[in-house]
Amino acid sequence: MPLRRALINAVNLIGAGPKSVGLGLLPSLLSAAPYVSFTVLLPEEWRAWKLDLPANAHLRYYVTKSGLWNDLERLKQLFFEVRRVAKETHADVCLTLGDYPPVRLPCPHVVFLHNPLLVYSQQEMHGTGDWPRARRYYLRTHFRLTAPRADYLVVQTDVMARRLIATYGIDSRKVAIIPQPVPLHVASAGDVSAPSPLRSHQKPVKLTFLAAYYSHKNHAILPAVASEMRRRGLADRVQIFTTIDLDRCSSESVKDCFRSYPDVITNLGAVKREHVASLLADSSALFLPTILESFGLIYLEAMAFGLPILTSDRDFAHHMCGDLAQYFDPFDAKSIVDCIERFCAWQKPDGYALKAKDGLLRFPPGWEAVAAKFLDLMRRAADPVAT
Repeated sequence: MPLRRALINAVNLIGAGPKSVGLGLLPSLLSAAPYVSFTVLLPEEWRAWKLDLPANAHLRYYVTKSGLWNDLERLKQLFFEVRRVAKETHADVCLTLGDYPPVRLPCPHVVFLHNPLLVYSQQEMHGTGDWPRARRYYLRTHFRLTAPRADYLVVQTDVMARRLIATYGIDSRKVAIIPQPVPLHVASAGDVSAPSPLRSHQKPVKLTFLAAYYSHKNHAILPAVASEMRRRGLADRVQIFTTIDLDRCSSESVKDCFRSYPDVITNLGAVKREHVASLLADSSALFLPTILESFGLIYLEAMAFGLPILTSDRDFAHHMCGDLAQYFDPFDAKSIVDCIERFCAWQKPDGYALKAKDGLLRFPPGWEAVAAKFLDLMRRAADPVAT
């Protein structure tokens, strides 16, 4: 049947990366299909943003709780609520933008997977992860049982596609690769003249670790990196700037690092999206010792500014950055500081910024192109005979 009513399950878009996806995708997707009535399930915190969505959007908000109560609420949504709304709205298709497929939907289903914890092993993370063992077991089991029933699974890179197929035995014909463009808050920044806290800092090398605190972002390596930098006499040349909200940081060793090594590491606190452009413009390089990513929007942001990249020697980073990055072992402080020392001696080529922007040509030019691909999958799921 033709696509006339669609349900978008976006209630789990609560992290910085997923929010960026939602803010870019939803307006373009809904505008691309004005004849479709969209029911959109969103986290309550999105209500304050006053989204500028077209008239065919019907929004429903859900409160995000904490701890065990949030887990119970998510189970309620996955097993009952999304299915109830799909029946109530007579949805022709459901698009889930939050990794975990709802159970027993009465309509075709497209799932966007953006959580790398579902496809990377504990061994690859050296035991580091954001999920306790029991939660990890349940969520991976839930995904293993429900994902094969989806009509299409969307990932952002061929790295994620290969891992998804290998880990869960998904039919490759069901897997679609739809990468993202440069985030709107950077793509629309234009000429950045407003100074960031970095601009007045006197050290010649300013490395920006632009990431909220999650264990897979690998802030835990910072104390060892800071100690090694100080031992090698880099304190007078290099400063690492982090962007952690300390109230949301559960690691006392990371918090203590800012107190113990102020000569090499400064925490700026959480950075608003509208301030990211000026922060990158005043940086010497992006520093990202992350352990795993499903995509890596920050890499695109760095490329957009022609900013050198120092990051982890892992499959996702090589896919995103290629020869635009300088790589290190994210679990080895000496390897990281070796890379920082090489960068200090490195002279950025005159054509580096142009090369970095050329690297962006591998990715969509804007959200309209991304929305068109999502809409095509939704149509094919809703009416496979017509396609």
